[in-house]
Amino acid sequence: MTSARLQDARSAYPAKAAAPEFRPSERESAVTALTAIHLCFLPWALGTMHVESQLVSLALGALGFAVAAWPGSKSRPAAALLRFPVFWAGLVLLVLITVQALNPAWKYSRDDTGWWLESLSHVPWLPAGIGAPLDRSNPWRALIVLGSLWLLLGAIWIGVRRQVSLERLFAVLIGNAVLLAALALAQKLAGAKEIFWTYRPSNESFVASFIYPNHASPYFNLMAAVALGLAWQRYRRVRVGRAGIAGARLLTVAAVLCGIAVVFTFSRAAIVLLLGFACAIGLVIAIRRSSPQKHSSEHPEFLPLALGLVLALGAGLGSLTADRLQVRFAPLLTDPAATALSRRVASQATAEMFLDRWIWGWGAGCFRHAFPLFARHHPQIYGDDSTGRKYWEHAHNDLLQFPAELGVVGMAPLGFAALWAARRLVRKRFWRQPTALSGIAGCGITLLHASVDFVFQNPAVLLTWGTVIIVLLRWPDAQPPMPATGRPARIPAQDQPPPDST
Repeated sequence: MTSARLQDARSAYPAKAAAPEFRPSERESAVTALTAIHLCFLPWALGTMHVESQLVSLALGALGFAVAAWPGSKSRPAAALLRFPVFWAGLVLLVLITVQALNPAWKYSRDDTGWWLESLSHVPWLPAGIGAPLDRSNPWRALIVLGSLWLLLGAIWIGVRRQVSLERLFAVLIGNAVLLAALALAQKLAGAKEIFWTYRPSNESFVASFIYPNHASPYFNLMAAVALGLAWQRYRRVRVGRAGIAGARLLTVAAVLCGIAVVFTFSRAAIVLLLGFACAIGLVIAIRRSSPQKHSSEHPEFLPLALGLVLALGAGLGSLTADRLQVRFAPLLTDPAATALSRRVASQATAEMFLDRWIWGWGAGCFRHAFPLFARHHPQIYGDDSTGRKYWEHAHNDLLQFPAELGVVGMAPLGFAALWAARRLVRKRFWRQPTALSGIAGCGITLLHASVDFVFQNPAVLLTWGTVIIVLLRWPDAQPPMPATGRPARIPAQDQPPPDST
């Protein structure tokens, strides 16, 4: 659109207040605020890895859900909730885990010499779990975390329906991630030995407020993808005169800062996935820029700015991390088979664990208690006496650990929800929308990372990942934001979703 035509279009409609139907209601604003508070709390609470913070998360999820589901004079949120397939899939899974908690087949016991499992009388044809203290993880603990996720996703689906609210939620999450990235950088430069300079965690390789670097890295990867997608969309709006350039530049800088935070985690899998993601998105943008007739709204400044920031900041900070990165990647390059031996064998033992109780599983949150029964047949899992891992709390492969804990029956609702979400995204042609394309790609690399680490055992990563997917599922149906003229904006053809037949 030329500047003259753009000026004519603006002068044709005098500026006025946005139409009420395009403004978020008080209820929607409240749900958006509660959701943002909840999601911002998760990473700062040490990744929400402890029982106390998980209970706070459950309370925040319940509060947001209650506000979203409360009936109003002109809305029926319960009706929308009942038509939400993920609601029913999650409910079935929570009922299954509750039965596992109420029907323990084994009991965790310990004394000064060690710990063991005692067989208990139980109903054999029902799902069973392992009775253990809450701080040692058990089905009740898993119910707290997954219940928080279920409430959070339900609240977003029925309570946040306008694109301006969805964008505000993403903007808050990105801002929160930038603060965490700044904290991580400050800790590295200062050589801090404690989180917040006050709390000494069990793991010395903490990053920002995350106890484990392999929890921080997928979180920052996901936030970098979301920030890049929003920046890409904002540049499209700049191109057609619907937004200013400053917001797009800030989002691009935020994406780069989150990417740099990934490098400071020294997570090999996360860094490789980040590079793959950046190359893939850069290739897509380059292809679209080379086809101006089909994608004339791609802003020419976007790709050069992003690449320039990556090169400038990467060159400036590379000297700080070069030695550590070389130490981390050298074994992977010289002997990749030996580097991943223990985790590969642990995955084999986890598969055997799944096959032993493939229908009902061993119980949500019970992996650490049952795994030694199978690991004892693979002594190489623990390595030698001086450097080997003494105890495996997680399989370091979530794609195997969840089936081992939940069984086929427990995985069925998750599979149903995943298939429904994938079908909806394809029907909406998510690849035509920058935010959806980049966000789904970010969720994809998080899922790939979960195949080699215990990514989703961290509630901050799990709930944020689920939120990104639900927001992007809602994105095509959300009402577009108002331009400066006060009239609903005309969406460029390549941004328009196909008609929804439902």
